[in-house]
Amino acid sequence: KRGILAGFCLLLLVAVFFLDARVDHWIAAHRFFTLQEAATFWCKYLAWPWLMLYAAVALLVAWRLGRKEGRRVLCAMMIAASLAGLAADLGRGLTGRTRPYNKSAPQGWYGVRRDGHWLVGRHAFNSFPSGHTAAISGFLLPLVFWRRRWAALIFPLIGIMAAARVYLRVHHLSDVT
Repeated sequence: KRGILAGFCLLLLVAVFFLDARVDHWIAAHRFFTLQEAATFWCKYLAWPWLMLYAAVALLVAWRLGRKEGRRVLCAMMIAASLAGLAADLGRGLTGRTRPYNKSAPQGWYGVRRDGHWLVGRHAFNSFPSGHTAAISGFLLPLVFWRRRWAALIFPLIGIMAAARVYLRVHHLSDVT
């Protein structure tokens, strides 16, 4: 079963790369102020620093209430979000993929250098993978492992973050998948 699931996921990941240009063009042609504002709000207040703040407050409450298991889960959420975000940041620095809005270079993968210039840390060339999506995935997935029945609520939240990053044109579909 796991081999079939892994094969399906790999096939899906490869297929998504072929949809990037179409999705980018569709989003560029379909801009709505309300969706833009909602996506901006979502990405701002569910970014890594805010996730850490929410978890720290919940950790304080769990400590005051004597909820040992809750504290362990919250610590796991904080660690997983931090590691996932760090891994995404490291990956972005190495791939040099252009962001959808970038007009200074043709869309593509440039690695760490292009035309004699370092691309590490240059926002326009740090698209793959999405740090926001990685951080919220790392943050919420320990909840799925703790309470599997919450998966129906958690996976849509991760999907909303991924969709918001694509809608804001800071990531391609494959960056968030």
